[in-house]
Amino acid sequence: MKRANVTRKASDRKQANAQKARVSRVTTHERQAKTAASAFARGEFELNRLLTSADAAAPIYGAHEGYRLPFGLLAMLEGQYHADLDAVRIHADEQAAELADQAGAQAFTSGRDIFFNAGAYQPNTGEGQRLIAHEVAHVLQQTARADAEGVWHAAAVYGSGGVQCEEFTWARVKSGYQTETKGSDQAALDDLGKITTEIEAVVGAETALTAKLGKEKAVIDFEKRVTKGEFNQLSPVARSLLMDTLKVLERFDGAAYLLTKDPFLKTAIPSEDFRKYFIDSAKYGKNWVTGIFASIPAVKKVFPAAYLDGLWEYLTQPASQPSASKALNDAIKAMQKYIDEWDAGIGSVFFTTTNACIWHMSWRVICFKG
Repeated sequence: MKRANVTRKASDRKQANAQKARVSRVTTHERQAKTAASAFARGEFELNRLLTSADAAAPIYGAHEGYRLPFGLLAMLEGQYHADLDAVRIHADEQAAELADQAGAQAFTSGRDIFFNAGAYQPNTGEGQRLIAHEVAHVLQQTARADAEGVWHAAAVYGSGGVQCEEFTWARVKSGYQTETKGSDQAALDDLGKITTEIEAVVGAETALTAKLGKEKAVIDFEKRVTKGEFNQLSPVARSLLMDTLKVLERFDGAAYLLTKDPFLKTAIPSEDFRKYFIDSAKYGKNWVTGIFASIPAVKKVFPAAYLDGLWEYLTQPASQPSASKALNDAIKAMQKYIDEWDAGIGSVFFTTTNACIWHMSWRVICFKG
């Protein structure tokens, strides 16, 4: 009973944190942070003049303590923002990555705390510093108070507001696919151009892709075209772009339809919310996922034969040292390598993660992770 209570409390805390992470990203404060980060990259100073106050976010319960910014970067940020940033705390561990993934962001800010997705915290690169500068702007918006000399001081302040994070824009998603598919065959590029035109006609050229936008009639009607099979003949990369766009818009029915038609579609935008939707769905669920499991190439070599051999050996000789065939061990290693690549790819450069969505889902289900 005690274990059940602990598990339930942990689950409730996780759901509460996830709920805080689902925020509207198109705000005045978001635009301010983007402008300030660009100005930081150009070497401009007194960037606090570009910011206005925002409600402090609620704390992320159960988060680790975090650590300070690297000294050299801290000095740069403090000088250019005309601010005291000693209170800022960085979170770049596995827990932070999971929270950022739930927010659908490379990074997000809650009070003085900045949480980074896997691979997104890069304090020694230009793009990494721009992202940090963007999130530091959110820390100052939420927590800073100015002294008599105009210096802003970040503080350990929390409230009841939503977390702040950089938005997914259609331009960013499109650009990522276009960059990473250079050199592909012409037919694939033509299909990518077709679906790009179709999506842009619905969402616009510079729009932020949000759940709110996903509720608009034009997007809902577009999803209906998807689920009727109108785009099934497009190349895999074009359908991947379509699936990822629907995922960001939280049109999960359309994304799931594409995945069921091709379980090995690749993704550039892993989504924990989509995975949960799929696994918990009465239409799809764990039975569908486990049914596909055996068709994964690396698994197909050993499942069910080698798996059943190992199970039989355990049942007949439970006290003996666990063992497995080389083929089974190789498959396990391949799957673990995939998971490591998945975790490293979340929130980073497009197409870092180029494996099948369903492999990740199957692994999580088979290992009883949910």
